[in-house]
Amino acid sequence: MLLQLVAALLTAAVGWLTWYAYGVYQKGQLLSGMPGPPRRPGLLNFVLGNIPDLAGSQNHFVQKQWSRQYGGIMKLRALDTYIAVVADPLIASELLRDKTLDKSRHAYQMLDAIFDDKGHSGLLTSQMTPHWRATRRAVASSLSPQSLRTSFPKIRGVVDRLVQTLMSLGPVTPVDMDLMCAKLSWDIIGLVGFDTDMGATQLSEQGQDASSGVIATVRAGMKEIEMRFVQPFRHNVWRHIFPSARAGHRNLKKVHVLVRGLLKKLRQVDPESLGNTVAGQLLRMIDASTGKPLSDDVIMPEIATMFLAGFETSGHSEAWTLYLISQHPEVEERILQELAQHELMPGPHGAGRAIRLEDLSRLTYLNCVIKVRPLVGHLQC
Repeated sequence: MLLQLVAALLTAAVGWLTWYAYGVYQKGQLLSGMPGPPRRPGLLNFVLGNIPDLAGSQNHFVQKQWSRQYGGIMKLRALDTYIAVVADPLIASELLRDKTLDKSRHAYQMLDAIFDDKGHSGLLTSQMTPHWRATRRAVASSLSPQSLRTSFPKIRGVVDRLVQTLMSLGPVTPVDMDLMCAKLSWDIIGLVGFDTDMGATQLSEQGQDASSGVIATVRAGMKEIEMRFVQPFRHNVWRHIFPSARAGHRNLKKVHVLVRGLLKKLRQVDPESLGNTVAGQLLRMIDASTGKPLSDDVIMPEIATMFLAGFETSGHSEAWTLYLISQHPEVEERILQELAQHELMPGPHGAGRAIRLEDLSRLTYLNCVIKVRPLVGHLQC
């Protein structure tokens, strides 16, 4: 009886591996002409594909090295899913302009977990449904040039607050500028998008501890999502076994509490008083399927998307820009000269004038320095 059971299990295992191998082979034929890194040797890696190479915290460096070796478009495999990685910024830009390409829910549904505690999708993760288009139009109007012009004094106020904090630290105190820029971006999103001062730039005057405050909470939650991408069973299985997976799950819940708390505050004010902000538009929107205002479950992922998809990208760009300028004194000097030319630097007669929105388009050299290009994108099949 025992031998028969073992034989049945072995037969089932061989059958599953055969079916799996055939499925992987069929999908691989779709991208057979595309270069990409081979998997590591061994039966387990045959099942996992390139996942072991991407499991570490430095997986972006691994992908960068692969793009140099295999070109601007390459293929990877995670389990039975093949991924076309677009590392060439020009090709990525053209793909993003193509309105016929929609998101793969299989690829994006894992991101839903960080934006919402009930699995709802938002602008970043949803496919282009009528609701998605209506929400996009509403949010886009909140970020129009006219809206940004109205919000510019708030943006300038947050920047001035951060500058005062940095000045109070003095010239010799080490400062984590990546953390400071992340806090700056977080506060600007709060003020411009939700008419709420999140106070991130007020949390710490030391600027050295990236594990403190709201930014650390959000980064820990985003790290959990990153780990789930490379560990497919982390949420459903591993969190019941491994302490690190349980801790990651708790970190994600803290992010949800943070976003829910902001939404609760927004519900306590008149939506009309929020003007043309993202919050005002979302709270005034009518759900076409119900004829009623959007529910909390629908609004929450949109709020989270604005913050979580925006603060790290902006913060890192700001920090890297400042770092690179610091490494090129001749560039820094030209920027200072341009600012002085527009009376934005302290001079013999006192402090420079406050910057105005119209000044931004006149700072030609500075605009060239901070110009940003897209880095990498993924397609999945």
